[in-house]
Amino acid sequence: MIKKILLIALIVTGLYWRDNWNKPVTPTEKPAINQTALTTTDSRSPLWQYLPAKEKWPEFLRVMYYMIYIKDAIDPIRARADYLPLDSVGIHVQHAIIAVEDHNFYQHNAISAESITRAFMVNTSAGEILQGGSTITQQLAKNLFLNNKQTINRKIMEAMLAIVLEKNYSKDEILELYLNSVFFGMSCTGINQASDRLFGKAPIILKLEEAALLAGLPNAPLSLNPFENPQGAKKRQEIVLNAMQQFGFITQSQCLQAKTNTLYLKNGTTIEYVDKVAL
Repeated sequence: MIKKILLIALIVTGLYWRDNWNKPVTPTEKPAINQTALTTTDSRSPLWQYLPAKEKWPEFLRVMYYMIYIKDAIDPIRARADYLPLDSVGIHVQHAIIAVEDHNFYQHNAISAESITRAFMVNTSAGEILQGGSTITQQLAKNLFLNNKQTINRKIMEAMLAIVLEKNYSKDEILELYLNSVFFGMSCTGINQASDRLFGKAPIILKLEEAALLAGLPNAPLSLNPFENPQGAKKRQEIVLNAMQQFGFITQSQCLQAKTNTLYLKNGTTIEYVDKVAL
């Protein structure tokens, strides 16, 4: 307990110095620090460099930090070599993700009362947590700052971080960040890696059926790996296509055509449509 208290005190002191070390000084104060020597955020104070890595901070303190310095988490994602702007992702991928993950994404303010209510009813009926009711913004917050444990405290922190994200970034920016940071399985983080790994092509040229297959993977990236479980991935793809039709992103004929089209994976695997009615 004493070590934890000392760690918190050190972090709080370091944060204070971070924000005050480089403030303009009056003639009666110490001379200004050489600004050219301050090349990174973490070098703003002598104490800051001695703080432990943020991953070792108490979770609540780490969350509070990112609520104030949200850019410290966002900027490294945008600096990645494989980062794609939204207009380079492709409309099929965008619509597929929105349809299956958060169809009211552009209407709600970080948190969806409809999704929370639906998840509450499902969880209450099942007697366990089966759905989280998270919006895309909340999922981005969880992916960046929290773990996958479903607890009340973490859902509260997830919601708080989601609100901060939507106050600082537009909906398009949040969707872009989500697509570039979500885990698709197959050792792939972000749509650019996943699209290349699965189909050997850029996301912007994915066909509807290919985009829908990819959009289904973040739900269970390990168990839905198309190379290892092609039929499980195909079943999830059809759920995505149904959602796209339900929420008006595609027509019924487009949905049926995409379901029946054969999928050709980069490694030579083909995934065929199984007509369950004919069986």
